[in-house]
Amino acid sequence: MKTGRKRNHQVIIRLNDIEHSFFKSNLEKTGLTQREYILNLILQKPIFGIHELDGVEEQIRRIGVNINQISRKVNVDSNVLKKDLEIIQEEQLKIWRLLKQLRVVPR
Repeated sequence: MKTGRKRNHQVIIRLNDIEHSFFKSNLEKTGLTQREYILNLILQKPIFGIHELDGVEEQIRRIGVNINQISRKVNVDSNVLKKDLEIIQEEQLKIWRLLKQLRVVPR
């Protein structure tokens, strides 16, 4: 969503102690800066807590291992089976879905 625009407007809000505590608690769960968190809220982008992304790196690694194993088989056998190609496509889709989950911060 790069538009080349500058952010010329400042918004200031005041919170009571309970609201501020709630805000800080939710913010800390995300690992985002205040600016990133608020922009995600305003732009209605998904906000994931840090714990929700646990294991994504491991899943991507496993998918990569599967793709490498299929690639080795293709190089050795020289026969690309339709099933092998379907598995590769499925693994690629999994990678894209996982990476899409990581795109939560507006740039």
